Amino acid sequence: MTLNSLDAKKIISALKSGVVPNTSVESLLVSREPELAELNRCLQLTQAGNGVTKFISGAYGSGKTFLLHSLHQQAIDDNFIVARMQLNQSFTMNKWADLYRQAMHNLSVESAEVIDTGFEEMFKCWLTKLQSYENRSQAFEEISHITAQLSQYHGDYARAFIAYIRAKIQKNQDTSLAAASWIKGETNMPAKLKAEFGIKGQVDRSNALLFLKTFTRLVNLLKYNGLVILIDELETAMHQRSDIRHSIYENLRYIVDGTSSGEFPNCLFVFVGTDDLFKDSEKGICTYGPLAQRLRISDNDISLGFRDLRQPIIHLRALEKPDIDKLTQNILAIHKQAYNWSPEHNWEAIRNWSLFNCRQGNELKFPINTRTYIQNVVDILDTMEQGTNLSIFKMPLNLVENNGGFTFVPRK
Repeated sequence: MTLNSLDAKKIISALKSGVVPNTSVESLLVSREPELAELNRCLQLTQAGNGVTKFISGAYGSGKTFLLHSLHQQAIDDNFIVARMQLNQSFTMNKWADLYRQAMHNLSVESAEVIDTGFEEMFKCWLTKLQSYENRSQAFEEISHITAQLSQYHGDYARAFIAYIRAKIQKNQDTSLAAASWIKGETNMPAKLKAEFGIKGQVDRSNALLFLKTFTRLVNLLKYNGLVILIDELETAMHQRSDIRHSIYENLRYIVDGTSSGEFPNCLFVFVGTDDLFKDSEKGICTYGPLAQRLRISDNDISLGFRDLRQPIIHLRALEKPDIDKLTQNILAIHKQAYNWSPEHNWEAIRNWSLFNCRQGNELKFPINTRTYIQNVVDILDTMEQGTNLSIFKMPLNLVENNGGFTFVPRK
């Protein structure tokens, strides 16, 4: 990918803050080709009409969110609708209605030029196509077909959809907003409009999954390849009350079963959490047997010397020294593009100074925290580019392997 100076600066600024840049992260995903290939396989299965659930596990700072961001971009490029959110105190995923509302309020879709966010973006291109038909009956037939299909899932949903589309075509903003809010799970549709549209009730725990399935069908009818739901920081579940935590794990088990049995066609769920989420014997997933069994979590896991990425959980391995070498060079290239400069020291010296700040005592041991290392690299490059002449830059270091670890010695 070719970067201009401004985009490169945005990436460097994000990395310095320890967050994922809101742009392409391909050059920063070193040695993740197998994981990306497996996630692409999941997208292909979803496009073919299947339901898929995948979990991603890794230590803090191992690059889980980078991988999730890359999947988000790939799904958008492949004509999927993406809902991306994270567990927190306001969204704990123990209630189906909350899951549906969060998904509806965190949608991404590719438009003609840029990636837009929002429920209404889904319909822009489709409505433009309908309005371009010379024969209005053709547009009417297409709307009628979609409405009939939705009616097979949820009659009220279909009626709200037709009200929304009619209001958009007639440029009746108040009515379109009211219909959209009901479809998205909000509870503020005026009773008068409900009566006018023939709609009863709202999204609740008894019908939220039906709403989700109906929405996924709508996504497919609008010629998108499916719905991708990405949920980060799943380890937050461990910090909830035991009853809430149990409900979260129970809901996850239901999703795993539902995608496997065909209950969620054209829908991919991806959940991301730390290793503790899967291993903690007091609050982790292993405390809920039905889910642990489905994810094949066991205290007696046997390594056969290879990784099977098609298992329910992708375990991210930490980056080793060759990976760090490549990552350093890639960050350096972005920084040079950002500030139009070239450091007087080579990438190996920059790597060694950055690793020096990651050592434990006087020794460096791999694996290291990738996020911390990236921040160290950016800090050193920023300091160099600003012309600060620190004493450490006058002392080039060699990285020497020593009894399974590494030590630093001054370069002669």
